[in-house]
Amino acid sequence: MTTAAATAEHMATGSRAAQTTKPKHDRRLHLSTIRIWLLAAIITAFAFMFGFTKAWGDRMERLDSMANSDVFVGKTYETIDGGQFSTDSLKDTRLTAFNVWSTTCPPCIAEMPDLELVNQSYPDSEFRIVGILSDSSKADGSIIQKHIDEANEIAATAGVTYPNLIVNEELYAFVATNIIGTPTTFFVDSNGTVIDTVTGGNSYESWKEKVDQALASLG
Repeated sequence: MTTAAATAEHMATGSRAAQTTKPKHDRRLHLSTIRIWLLAAIITAFAFMFGFTKAWGDRMERLDSMANSDVFVGKTYETIDGGQFSTDSLKDTRLTAFNVWSTTCPPCIAEMPDLELVNQSYPDSEFRIVGILSDSSKADGSIIQKHIDEANEIAATAGVTYPNLIVNEELYAFVATNIIGTPTTFFVDSNGTVIDTVTGGNSYESWKEKVDQALASLG
């Protein structure tokens, strides 16, 4: 065999060897990558579970705190139309939705016609809606008449017939403590106990489903 031929055969042999060993290296890298991704997935899953559990625990604590509040028991509030509303009138209603809204909240205003339809879909003995105008007064209870006038116009345009409360100092403190934005709705049973909350605006169909579920939970 000539020197050139021997050299060529040696190079070919080396090339075949490289081709044989390279996939093994690639497989090791591939397995290593899989292990890293699996570890990352496991860590992410644990983090999600921890976060979900903590968030659920925080939510239950807030519900317990709200349930022990008496802002919906034996209270009389002024309404935006100049009347008064007593929470004692809700003792014969299985479920009441207290819908917290403000005059500067587009989603609040957008859902009001649907809320009115939901309110009319049930007898008073089953379900009622009561609005709470969060920007009707300041923390010290002083009235913001401009917002009340705007709220009356908004309610009239939306065809709302359910009462809308002006917040006093006590109700202001409750709202400020227990909501992160408007609209927020508190589901309250006939004893004045908060049993659930809903954050954000909803359509008629969505509200109907949520109300039916809440009523079913009362037995």
